[in-house]
Amino acid sequence: MNKNHVLSEITQSALITNSENELLILCLSNWKWVFPWWRLNKWEKWIDWLNREVSEETWITKIEIISILEVDNWENKWTSQYGIFFHCNSENYDVVLSAEHIKYKWVSEKNLWNIDFFHPMLKIIAQKLYSLIKQ
Repeated sequence: MNKNHVLSEITQSALITNSENELLILCLSNWKWVFPWWRLNKWEKWIDWLNREVSEETWITKIEIISILEVDNWENKWTSQYGIFFHCNSENYDVVLSAEHIKYKWVSEKNLWNIDFFHPMLKIIAQKLYSLIKQ
């Protein structure tokens, strides 16, 4: 194996919008905001994983993938990560949080600027989502 090859955790994030084009964000215990996200489990198909994790974190079921917004890789203190960010929609917008999050909100584009995201990249991806919605 080449020592320059990267072994990364694979993550997926769902940017779920409602009928008013508001974006669902979830608050972590450190008061930083994220999209529903998770790491890939071995032997699980990505679409099953996406649906299961969104359901476990929010109780939103039957999401529809609109598009892939971003594919990126980055490193943090613990690991290298490779992430896919999906724009999703659903007919169900009633959120029930898992124990991983302390609250949620649906945020409009104009209120996006006030959000303290877990990582600055998340705000950039949300901005990209809103620019695509306008087209």
